[in-house]
Parts: sequence; C-alpha cells; structure tokens
Amino acid sequence: MKYIFIIIASSLLLFSCENEKANSNETQATNENVVSNNNTVTFTEEQIKVANIKTGKVEKISISQEVFSTGVVESSPQNMAKISVPASAFIDKISVKHGAYVKKGQTILTFKHNDFIDLEASYLKIKNELKFKKEEYDRQKKLYNENAVSKKKFNQVELDYNIAKTQKKALEQKLILIGLNPYKLTADKISSEIKLIAPFSGYIDEVFVTTGQYVEPTEVLFELINPSNYNIMLSVYAKYRSVIKVGDKVQFRPCDNCKPMYAKIYSIGQLLDEKTKTFKVHAQPENANSVELMSGAYINAKILVNNIEVTALPKSAVITNKNGSFVFVDNSNGNYKLIKVETGESNDKYIEVKNVDILEGKDIVVSGSNYLYSNLNE
Repeated sequence: MKYIFIIIASSLLLFSCENEKANSNETQATNENVVSNNNTVTFTEEQIKVANIKTGKVEKISISQEVFSTGVVESSPQNMAKISVPASAFIDKISVKHGAYVKKGQTILTFKHNDFIDLEASYLKIKNELKFKKEEYDRQKKLYNENAVSKKKFNQVELDYNIAKTQKKALEQKLILIGLNPYKLTADKISSEIKLIAPFSGYIDEVFVTTGQYVEPTEVLFELINPSNYNIMLSVYAKYRSVIKVGDKVQFRPCDNCKPMYAKIYSIGQLLDEKTKTFKVHAQPENANSVELMSGAYINAKILVNNIEVTALPKSAVITNKNGSFVFVDNSNGNYKLIKVETGESNDKYIEVKNVDILEGKDIVVSGSNYLYSNLNE
C-alpha cells in the first residue's frame, strides 16, 4: 500500500509540471514574444503594425503661452434693449410671447390712454391756428414795412406767431415720442391707441407685462436681444495685465461638448476689481452669431499670448505620470527605450521639450506610445 501511494504522488507531480509548462508556453504565445525590462520594450513587426507605431523627430514650431480665465457670453449693448412705453398708459394688446422672434418695426403691443386724444387734438388745433397767425404775421409785416402800422402792434403779432410755432413744435415732438407721426395726423385719425414697435430684429427674452395692466415709462415690459453679435467678457488676474494686448486670440468652448471657438480681444479694462484682483477683457468671437452661443452663458477660456518659437513634439508622443513626462526613442529592430523629458508650453497639438539635446537626431515614437508603455513592465 505504501508503494502504491508513492507512485500516485509521483504521477500527480509530473502532471502538475507538465501543466505549468503548457501554461507558460500559452502565455508566451499570447504576449507574442514581448521582451521588456526597466525602460525598454521590444516588439515584433506584427506588434508594431497592430499598435500603429509611428516615429518622427522634434520640430521647431511657433507656440503661444496660455492665460487661463473665466467669463460669460454677452450681447453687445447695441443689440440688447429693455423696452418700455413712452408714457403712462394701459396695455391694450400684447402681440408677442416669450422667445418669439420679431422683426424691426414689428408691433410688440398696443397701449392706450385718454391723454393721447387730448394731445392729438391740441396739436391739430395749434397747427390750424398757426396758419392764420402766419397769414396775419405776413400781412402785418408788409404794413409795417410801409409804415402803415405801429412797431408795437407788429411786435405783438410777431410774438404771437413765434409762440404758436413753439407750441406746435413741442406738441409735435411729444407725439413722435409716444410713437405717433404728427405729419400724417388728421382729425379722422385721432385715436387713444398707440403701437409699440421693435427697435431692431431679435428675440423676446423676457415678458414682464399683462393685458390691461397700467404701466409707467420707468417699467421694463420686454427684454429684446439680437443674437447676431455676441461678445465674451473675461475676468483675468492682475498679474497678466502686462502680457495681454488688443488683438490676442482667445480660445473657448461655449458648452461642454462644443468644439473650440476663437475670439479676438478688442478691449482691455483699465479698472481692477479690488475683491477678486481681476480686470475685464472683451473679445469678439469669430463666429458671433453661432447657435451655440447664448447670452449669459458661463465659459472657461484661455488667452493665447506671446507667440514664441520652441522645439516640440506632438502631444501623442508624450506620456505623463506622477514621475514626470516621458517619450519612447526608436533604437531600431523593434526596440524602444523610454526617456524622461522636461516639457514646457503647449497648445492643442504640440508640447515643448526643453531638454531637447537628448533627442536630437533620434526617431521618437509619436503614435502608439501608450501601447508601448502598457507593455513596458509585463
């Protein structure tokens, strides 16, 4: 019985060794003969093709420093309007609703008041009186020139005529102010109702009034926005005041999933906010009427300043971790060595390499670096 047990145990040990050898061969086949140590990795031609490994050399490029800032999208002052009635009145009819698009000259609402009737009647009255006063003035002037009337009488007629002209002009301007055309006003067209029209084309952003409401000229009834000309206003820290200038480009995203947009600085604020230690910068987007822009939207932006020439690599070439930045150098025959580099300024595509002397003349992996790195310690 003792000999039988020894034979069985030996058989199991032999079977286990054979399995380990088989598993080892299988693992080696799966890794496709990847050979690596601390900072080098060797790939087969097939692996290089699968990983799409490509190489390139350091380049001289023009790169901008980036000043990060926050801000908001805003409509130009001339493209925003807070609309009110020009005189105290009752709202008769509202012709638009929130979010509606209106064209310049389109009726937004109608308002009315009995005082408008009195104003129109007074204008027509003085207009008719002025005709007779003009005729009397001309007649008296002729007589005065012929010494047929006294100077005192002529002066009184002239005074009455000038007063009437002033009254007519004042009433004329009041009618224009409330939205009536005095030059087309006749007795048949006297009305208590006046139309309020849009000063420019745009969207009704807010409505603060209801039908039948009594309103004063100081009350805002609508907010109208023309989205064809947005600006962006940025808050920038004071320490960057000396490096930012009019004409610098700004890169920003109007929403999280939006593509980057660009703007050009046209105004730099001269006042410093004592609380935030920031100053205002205004920029004009290149596509100011983009549907992705929305007045009041919060944005993150970076101002591109001080274009400088640097030696750089594509960002895809550089691997960054807690220990620093690294690139792979092609040592030929499928062998790639990991080298630490010192990086500097960057943009969307490139990153500066400061210790470029260690890379001069070498082929650097610019595509497939992450794949190489993942196999480095296997």
